Amino acid sequence: MKRCVIRLGPCVTMLIVTLLVSTAMPLRAADEEALSTRVDRIARPYIDSGLVVGLTIGLVDSTGSQVFSYGKRATDDDRTPDSLTIYEIGSITKVFTSLSLADMSSEEMLPEHVAGHGSLDLDTPVQMLLPDTIAIPRYKETEITLLDLATHTSGLPRMPGNFRPMSFTNPYADYSPADLYDFFAGHTLASKPGSSYEYSNVGAGLLGHALARHADTSYEDLIVTRICKPIGMADTRVSLSAGQAERLAPGHDAEGNRVSNWDFLVLAGAGALRSNVRDMLMFLRANFRLTDSPLKVAIETTHVPRRDIDETEARIAMGWHVGADGTLWHNGQTGGYHSFIAFRKDLGIGVVVLSNSAVMAIDSLGDQLMKLLAEQPVQSSSVRIPIKLLPLALERYVGKYRFASGAIIEVARQDEGLIVHPPGQPQARLYAESETSFFLRVADATVTFQIGEDDEVTRLTWTQGWRRQIAEKVE
Repeated sequence: MKRCVIRLGPCVTMLIVTLLVSTAMPLRAADEEALSTRVDRIARPYIDSGLVVGLTIGLVDSTGSQVFSYGKRATDDDRTPDSLTIYEIGSITKVFTSLSLADMSSEEMLPEHVAGHGSLDLDTPVQMLLPDTIAIPRYKETEITLLDLATHTSGLPRMPGNFRPMSFTNPYADYSPADLYDFFAGHTLASKPGSSYEYSNVGAGLLGHALARHADTSYEDLIVTRICKPIGMADTRVSLSAGQAERLAPGHDAEGNRVSNWDFLVLAGAGALRSNVRDMLMFLRANFRLTDSPLKVAIETTHVPRRDIDETEARIAMGWHVGADGTLWHNGQTGGYHSFIAFRKDLGIGVVVLSNSAVMAIDSLGDQLMKLLAEQPVQSSSVRIPIKLLPLALERYVGKYRFASGAIIEVARQDEGLIVHPPGQPQARLYAESETSFFLRVADATVTFQIGEDDEVTRLTWTQGWRRQIAEKVE
């Protein structure tokens, strides 16, 4: 296994890996060796266990930045990724979409900026940015505003009901503006806009689409003109040049198989961007004003917590999730990549992790690195290694299960294992960690089966994030 450190300026059973790190060191040159050792202890298990093919880590504080690279660019390419290696960043795109809204709604007219600056208000109904022939759903008389879309409180679902990809290997590539408008024509909001949080890809995609229409440009040109060029992010793009494409690390699924890249049409604002650690460190430094930026007013606007997230202590800002300790963060995942970005303004620290493997465990890695920089104890952590169950033991879990809402979650056999198809989400592989407990690598989710007195499976419990739902076996 290879590791690379780059200076960017002053500035069967489950394997348990114990991380004996309790303090962090600043990013000064004199401390580089100590920091490298601590980062290695946190990051190496993700590569050594075979969970992740390759990853690049960027750390920043007021004294400077460092990049740490691990693994390979691909299973058949032994080159170590570096700060210029490009990855899909998935839903971190939503932070850029929200920042473009903040920039377009800022009251301060900044020099050398594009036309339309200050032309919107956060409370502008999104309907006003679309053709009169397109009817955006309302809740009684309440319209969906741009701020509702940026804070996932629009009342729109996670995905549009008519999202039926021709292929899940590139699921967003054929979802067009006409499809989006057709969805709105038949959709009824379940809650009043602004009243409750529900993470929504369709909402973020609508926001990006509407802002691009308002600026009379493409989504990519909107982001490049308003965000990337002012900050100096030369490699953050939707479409890559020939030179950039050569630096794109191929994506891999949770099994380590090479998979297709994802392309977006109308929902580009939800996940279309590609970037590298060099650019993302620039973005982090701009976000906590370690470097001056013409976007400083808009950036501060996106940091303000706006609304609560369920019963948790977390809140949602514009694009950013805000933890109880003030950490602003977001993650992203496509078919072959996972990304994580976080920072604390009070401490002046930030982390970005980009990986060419679609595994949710990257979030845990990012969280541990934030603790490291914050000089907090890094708790003992584990990289989950699944156990293997006999085929006969798996057969009894196969079937359909119904949630209280009526939605169906299906469990089926595939090869020597199980796959699960949750409602509204693509199917995913299940990995056993006990005879009845399974986990996913592509999402922060687990499945636990309950066995009745007759040794038959009666129900399953689906846990994703902080939500726990029970589904009764019906078939």
